[in-house]
Amino acid sequence: MRLVICAGRSGLTGADRSTPEGATALANGVTLADREVVIDQDRKVIQRLRSRMLSDLKTSLARIDAELAGRPNDRGLRVSLVEYAA
Repeated sequence: MRLVICAGRSGLTGADRSTPEGATALANGVTLADREVVIDQDRKVIQRLRSRMLSDLKTSLARIDAELAGRPNDRGLRVSLVEYAA
């Protein structure tokens, strides 16, 4: 991953960065960029976890449906199906 900090967003010019205010603005920009990277990484992890959980749920429901096809009167399977679907 490549991180690019655009000082132009905060209005900094080459001369401004050498002032205390410019240095503060640049440090704040770096902090903001770092937070954005962390937030983006967190979103990707959450998407992967959500996708895995949904896939696991669909697999479990398909397994229960297949078992119910062979044993339609099995109360335990029906309870399992209702629990997973809830």
